[in-house]
Amino acid sequence: MSFKLEKKFNISLPKEYRDFILNIGNGGAGTGYGLYSLEGALLGESDDIYPYKSSKKGKEISKNFIRPDMMLDDDNDDEGLLLLSQHGCGNDDFLIVAGDEKGFIWTVIEGVGLVPLLKNEPPFPKGEFSTIKNKIWKNKLFLATDDEKMRFDDWYKDWLEEEPYIYKIPLKIRAIYPFIIIFEIILDSLTPLFLCFKSLKKKWKK
Repeated sequence: MSFKLEKKFNISLPKEYRDFILNIGNGGAGTGYGLYSLEGALLGESDDIYPYKSSKKGKEISKNFIRPDMMLDDDNDDEGLLLLSQHGCGNDDFLIVAGDEKGFIWTVIEGVGLVPLLKNEPPFPKGEFSTIKNKIWKNKLFLATDDEKMRFDDWYKDWLEEEPYIYKIPLKIRAIYPFIIIFEIILDSLTPLFLCFKSLKKKWKK
């Protein structure tokens, strides 16, 4: 049973997440590449639901999470974080399971770092994150109240209500698409001949 892991790792799961596992599912459909199972997130194991491995957790999971804006040089930046989902390129969503931020969702954004997710997040400014405008945006997230921040229910509901992204192939590409398929078929059929010729060439050199 998943909740034996709470004892093993000395953690207490936030109520919303615990209720989700009990009543809806332990991992599966969700934002990004999908939702990790509790076992997958803690033990670093892949499963049928979520094939992407996470890092195996140790004692750091039970230690209090320290916000990046309050962190000292010798503080550990992975304490109290339970990985929920990956979006690729190092962009991950976490549930805080220990410390003052327990129950809230924090996310790693490439080029930004670890920040809280808000229910009504201000739009991300254009340009490099090193600009003053972008730093102001990041500080707005850090100054958010508890009522403004996302918990697990808000995070999952936000994904459910999100409009699906449908990629539309431009008309010009659609017109030449049959020729691309034919070209790929020809290439595939020529590959064995090319490999055979390469092999014979090596023999001739000998």
